[in-house]
Amino acid sequence: MATAPDTDTPLVGSDDCDHPQPSKALAHSAEEPEMRLVMRPDTQPKAGDTEEMRLVSKEEIWGGISELFEFWVMLWTNGKDYFCSKYPSRQLPEDLTPSGLEAQLVPIPQTYYQPPIPSDSSLTPASLPLAKNIYIKRPDPITFNPDKPTSTECADSMLQDAHVCEILTKHPHPNICIYYGYIAENSFLTGLCFEKYEKTLYEAIKNGDAVDGPRILEGVQSGLDHLHALGLVHGDVNPHNIMLDSTSVPIIIDFDSCQSQGTRIFGKGGTPLWCKEPPPIVAETENDVYGLEAIREWLVEEGMKTADPDS
Repeated sequence: MATAPDTDTPLVGSDDCDHPQPSKALAHSAEEPEMRLVMRPDTQPKAGDTEEMRLVSKEEIWGGISELFEFWVMLWTNGKDYFCSKYPSRQLPEDLTPSGLEAQLVPIPQTYYQPPIPSDSSLTPASLPLAKNIYIKRPDPITFNPDKPTSTECADSMLQDAHVCEILTKHPHPNICIYYGYIAENSFLTGLCFEKYEKTLYEAIKNGDAVDGPRILEGVQSGLDHLHALGLVHGDVNPHNIMLDSTSVPIIIDFDSCQSQGTRIFGKGGTPLWCKEPPPIVAETENDVYGLEAIREWLVEEGMKTADPDS
């Protein structure tokens, strides 16, 4: 039987602290001073650093009530810093470069996506050198809002992911990803290290792989039951957050939305199409149950059998 997580592990979603919106707040214990993230002198990328930009990712932004396309948001890097830009037309030009898009690049402060290492030694550094089977999850600051330059939302999310993974490392489960610790630079977290898995459930289905639906659902259910027994809610159950290992065992990943049961949700509350509408505002196990049922229905739509005929 799973036991409750250690009480000395900081975890966003505890009722012991306030959670300002929309940024994700860091929980802190009564014994330690509140941690405040401040702008570092070296966090503002220089204009001259924008040479040889590479497009990292892009996302369409749609209006809420109108449900109309508004603009593209794009994330760029020069290999050192991140920048964001917008593009007003849904039809993108062939030349996806800052010059081709006539993009005005907005520098993203490193404090937005790189949290400082907690002084209480609550996090475990990864053993170096890293093995070849390691996947490094790095922050994705595409959500940066230039109107809120002092936000630390992405950094807080990364720190939340790390704290939950520390708990799960002490209480492992075969259907939950293996965590190896963090990597850092200049006392700031730059990535979290995990076991590398084959592909996501979504990729496997779209690639036409032979997938054992009942086995997938049973494994995910088992992993969620373990998580819930620890008093936690994953908060973002969807086929992109389910990996398959080399033997097609389903592995639950991505714990930056994971919170303690019964606490107010500080982030997005799930992924559209895979969560309730409107998104939940309290972390409840039923939120994960909804996501798993959405996966079940999606597998049926994709022509997968989701029940064992002998059961």
